[in-house]
Amino acid sequence: MIEFPEHKTKIVCTIGPASSTEEVLERLLKTGMNVARLNFAHGTLESHREVIKRIRKVSSKLNLPCMILGDLPGPKIRIGKLQKEPLYLTKGESIILTTKESTYSEKKIHVNYDKLPESVSVGSVIYINDGFIQLQVEEVLDYEIRCTVLIGGELLSGKGLNLPGAKLYVEPVTAKDFEFIEFSLNEGIDAIGVSFVERAEDIRRVKKFAEAKGSFVYVVAKIERAEALENIDEIVEAADAIMIARGDLGVQIPLEDVPSVQKKLIHKANLMAKPVIIATQMLISMTQNIRPTRAEVSDVANAILDGADALMLSEETAIGRYPVESTAMLVRIASSTERQRKEINSLTDLSNISKFKPDCWILVICSNEKVRNFLTLSYGVIPLLLENKDEVIDGATVRAIVDEIGGQKDAKVVLTEITSPEHPNFIDSLKIITLKYTEQKTKE
Repeated sequence: MIEFPEHKTKIVCTIGPASSTEEVLERLLKTGMNVARLNFAHGTLESHREVIKRIRKVSSKLNLPCMILGDLPGPKIRIGKLQKEPLYLTKGESIILTTKESTYSEKKIHVNYDKLPESVSVGSVIYINDGFIQLQVEEVLDYEIRCTVLIGGELLSGKGLNLPGAKLYVEPVTAKDFEFIEFSLNEGIDAIGVSFVERAEDIRRVKKFAEAKGSFVYVVAKIERAEALENIDEIVEAADAIMIARGDLGVQIPLEDVPSVQKKLIHKANLMAKPVIIATQMLISMTQNIRPTRAEVSDVANAILDGADALMLSEETAIGRYPVESTAMLVRIASSTERQRKEINSLTDLSNISKFKPDCWILVICSNEKVRNFLTLSYGVIPLLLENKDEVIDGATVRAIVDEIGGQKDAKVVLTEITSPEHPNFIDSLKIITLKYTEQKTKE
């Protein structure tokens, strides 16, 4: 008997030191994880290979499908290895950012972007760690820039650096990214997350690379740059799913605009039938605390009401103290919000995006494991893998499935199929079946 989860919203968990053991992975899957995200910006290929094996092993053991998402680093500008950390920057003090790795000291900080002096000018503001630290450029030299600290704080190695509005001399998909893509294809990863997408061509480059290797991979476009918003229609069309990465996006555009942009992007993805993931700081306080803030709970609930397919945990499950508890909290919020969705929507006369999220479960019968795993990302979908790829989905198959899920008398099943081999991406058959039961068996 298929056990339906309490929630239809899907849960993406970033796997890191706090969650990479078989024991924790098993607990995460049992709790509600649908997608395991591997952040290629951290760790080694060998460590990622081992985690992939563990995920597949645990998924098979529990008979629970789990999509693996390999997240490319992209051209992320980062702080290099600090001589001492955490390094505390004080408002008003002077520091130097250098592109020469061998010359840094406590107040001379290495940045992994050779073109930094060409991308800034005197007066430019530099944002570090999603804007929690801010610097103003005072002088630009050949390999260094001298800055004054506008907003200080603790700085750690590897933190991101943003230059809103600046010209960046980088490609969204880097040579290093292609190495990660090839690794992902070899290891059978289900989907690739492309960071800092600017145009549809960034997505197509990844797909063409996979095709040239004789493979196929689903591509998730991460929306985190202002340029992406300018080309959003073509990006959503080219991608298989999108991720609204609010951390970098909240530095690239005014922070106060992020909520409305998030709603518009969810709406657009829903209309174009593409799964949409909301990411960054969903339950960030649970990295250290056993309970989230009320604001975080509201943020999660509103993302679900707006029509998000999936919610993502980052630090919470990668390095946090409570990875399983964070996942369980997302499940609880999702379950409560979904139950009350109709009542909430009835209070407004607006065309709410949640109307695209049906109350009933959607069973998808697949003959391909990668397709099955990718469908775990979509709201309310339970994908089933046919053991026999040549099996025909006929009345007998439907009856067997209905018996398996515990169908009710007189319940109606809508069966859609792709029957034409010439058009493998288009549904061309629809049947409405009313279930009738006898004492012995189900009849169509």
